[in-house]
Amino acid sequence: MALTNKTIIITGASSGIGAAAARLFASEGANVVLAARRTEELRSVAEDIAQSGGRVVWRSGDVLDESYLAMLTELALQNFGSLHGAVARRLLRRGEPDIGGSPPRCSRDLPADHAIPPRCPAAGASELSPF
Repeated sequence: MALTNKTIIITGASSGIGAAAARLFASEGANVVLAARRTEELRSVAEDIAQSGGRVVWRSGDVLDESYLAMLTELALQNFGSLHGAVARRLLRRGEPDIGGSPPRCSRDLPADHAIPPRCPAAGASELSPF
């Protein structure tokens, strides 16, 4: 399989498309690093993946926090030895306020289901490049 032993960070993994992507990638043999703000929901998804034989680690936090993104990268490297990609579910469009009311820090428009683009600090590109 193409994803066997590939390591992928998935943000927004506590529900919806992010959780579905995490389960799918893990079922295809990928090592998954799950990220989301909702701790209990994220833990549940991670437990489901682990019980199905998947290789998974997770940490809750906010992807708009650059130190959190750096920690996710380190988590991937420490647990799986590599990082091959990311699926970002928690990105905002330019000018759209965050749930907490703070403006996004990305200088370009981002589709909701886009992989992390180069040179986008809000998406942590400096920590996750190159893809």
